[in-house]
Amino acid sequence: KDCKQSLQCFSVTPLPRLLLLLLLLLCLLQYNNIEALVTKLGIPDPFTPYTKSSFWSPEGLQVESPVFQDLPLLPTPLGSFVHTAPLFRNLSLLDRATAVPLVKPLLEHDLDEAIYRHYDSMSAYELFKSAGLSSQLYDKFLVPMLLVTLFAPPTELSAAAALGALYYFALAHQPDFDVRWCKGPIGQTIFEPLVQHLKTLGVRVLGSRRVQDILPAKLINPGPTGSSPKTLATVLDPALPRVVAAQGPEGLTEHYDADVIVLAAGVPALQRLVMQSRVLASAEDLRGVLGVGCSDVLAVRLWLDQKLELRSSSNVVAGFDEGVGGTFFHLNELQVRHLLCILWYGEQPYTWRLR
Repeated sequence: KDCKQSLQCFSVTPLPRLLLLLLLLLCLLQYNNIEALVTKLGIPDPFTPYTKSSFWSPEGLQVESPVFQDLPLLPTPLGSFVHTAPLFRNLSLLDRATAVPLVKPLLEHDLDEAIYRHYDSMSAYELFKSAGLSSQLYDKFLVPMLLVTLFAPPTELSAAAALGALYYFALAHQPDFDVRWCKGPIGQTIFEPLVQHLKTLGVRVLGSRRVQDILPAKLINPGPTGSSPKTLATVLDPALPRVVAAQGPEGLTEHYDADVIVLAAGVPALQRLVMQSRVLASAEDLRGVLGVGCSDVLAVRLWLDQKLELRSSSNVVAGFDEGVGGTFFHLNELQVRHLLCILWYGEQPYTWRLR
């Protein structure tokens, strides 16, 4: 439809907060669409410079990640290997060399559907064990890295999923490792301008509504050939989802007709919708989501009573509790403009954010 027409945008349910953070905070160089979006919206300088990151365990600092684009460019994968080699604190070169057998799976795991299914049928732990990785490499690097990228240990991940994540740490272009962060809350900095832009195009954004069901389209059954209009009947096509039923702000059920329904939902919300909707449950591919596992993710903002000097403004932590990994950020450094606004109202300035 022409964007100048009155369109209706209905979000089935918001993406999990952490997923949005990963999509927008981890603004890597290959995400040119995000760069183009903030330029189109006229958002001035929303991201920090590219930052170094530190990886911590109970033994202390394990490794640092430099800003690769500031270093000499080398062919893949030499760039990541050479430039991080002196930055590992507790993992020997010999241990890191045991990862060489993973190069072949990294290169071929998604070449075609058959190969992908092969790797998807085994766990990441089984792949690492068969490849002969050292226990030090597995315990001190791979397990923590997968905990903070895919939120699950190798025993609970398919080899295909783990290889897809590790690709960016081994075979991606050298500058693609670099990360930068939003200078303020993403909702205020990016999503509010985006919503305002969509409204100028005639889009209606309806919030404070919880989707209860996806209903089938209503079709007209003309009846036998030559029948009169009185014999027309309304029937439901169970294979054609066209109506969103949601609970409105007043607690009443609202119905919205739609040409297309986008299920931009997290796994638990999507599982609930599939179980409640006969239309969605009739689709075999969507029923498969009922077997997808989830990880609990917690985000906390801490206000400290004194300023702490940190080695890096963005950090990864793992190994303090079994099966748990996280990240923490020094918001005083990453969200300077936002914190200046907070200071204006007299709140405590020293902040960390933990995930």
